[in-house]
Amino acid sequence: MLYKTIFLAVGLLATVQLSAQNFSLGVRAGYSLSDLNYRGQYAADFAATFADAQESLSGFHAGVESRVELGKRFALLSGLQYARKGYATTLARPGGLFEDVNYVLHYINVPIAGSFRIWKGLSVQAGLEAEYLLGSQGKTATETFDAEGFVDQYNDFDLGVLGGLEYQFGRNFFVGVRHTIGITPLSNLILANNNGQNLGTVRTYNTSTQFSAGYRYYFGK
Repeated sequence: MLYKTIFLAVGLLATVQLSAQNFSLGVRAGYSLSDLNYRGQYAADFAATFADAQESLSGFHAGVESRVELGKRFALLSGLQYARKGYATTLARPGGLFEDVNYVLHYINVPIAGSFRIWKGLSVQAGLEAEYLLGSQGKTATETFDAEGFVDQYNDFDLGVLGGLEYQFGRNFFVGVRHTIGITPLSNLILANNNGQNLGTVRTYNTSTQFSAGYRYYFGK
């Protein structure tokens, strides 16, 4: 697992050093809303069955970010941040009882995105986000338990595509929104009928939306 962490850190440092005379360092933090997508032969049926039980999970993110200017309108962004993701659902208990549970996933993220300014301080962004899972928990009103001991094991590494909008006020302050869709599975759910016959696999994928605010300090300007 260590090589993945090293890879992410090297990616961030390489981006920062692309232009020692024309880049900024800053902080970004804000509110997150995350959920799961399902894909596979039975994904639509599976999602429909659990649609009423599953809800998005509120979270937060915070980290550092570099911005390398590549021209008057183009820039390359790279960051290193903590993000709290997951989903909320209903847990079946013995005796026909049900209890609300939040599955909380703790990630270290490295987003890398291109930015194109379309009007004044308004820019559109697109790129990739690599994530490393630090840990996971299931939380109810009465207990906290190991989420990976209850569901199929989560994959440690996640990769997603991101898109977003950002508006920069003057030289330093900015606000933005980003949406990320996972392209590598978080877990694989094996479905079976009442006779124990294997019906196939449904893959789960992270999806999240981040609402951020931040500050940048520019070097070489």
